[in-house]
Amino acid sequence: MSQGERLKIDWSSLWRKEDWWALWIGLLIFFLALPGYYKIYLLGWVPRVAVPWLDPSKSLVVVAQALTMTKAYPGLNPVLSVFFFCIFLLAILTFAAWLMKYNVKRFAAGFTILFILTFGF
Repeated sequence: MSQGERLKIDWSSLWRKEDWWALWIGLLIFFLALPGYYKIYLLGWVPRVAVPWLDPSKSLVVVAQALTMTKAYPGLNPVLSVFFFCIFLLAILTFAAWLMKYNVKRFAAGFTILFILTFGF
C-alpha cells in the first residue's frame, strides 16, 4: 500500500451518515438560537412543553410568549406553533434523508406519525 492510498479520506461520509447529520442539524439549531442572547428570537415560535404536561391545553406554550423579555410572536396559538415546528423539522430532516438516499415518502410519513404520537394529538 502506497502512502497516497493510506492518506485518502472519504469526505462523502460527512453528508451520507446519520451521525454527521445529527451534528449538522444540531449546529444549525444552535446557531439559529444563538441570536436569542441578543434578544433576537429566530426560534421564538417553537413550542415549549411546560408542567403539567398531561394537559396539552395548559402545557403547550410558545417559547417567545414564555420569555418575559420579548414581545416576539405575541398572538401565536401554541397549536399552530406545534404545526410550524413539525413542518420545520420535517423539512430539515427530509432533506437530510434525501441526501442519504432514503425513501423520502416513507421517511416523511413515519416522521409525521411519530411527531403526532410524541405530542399526543
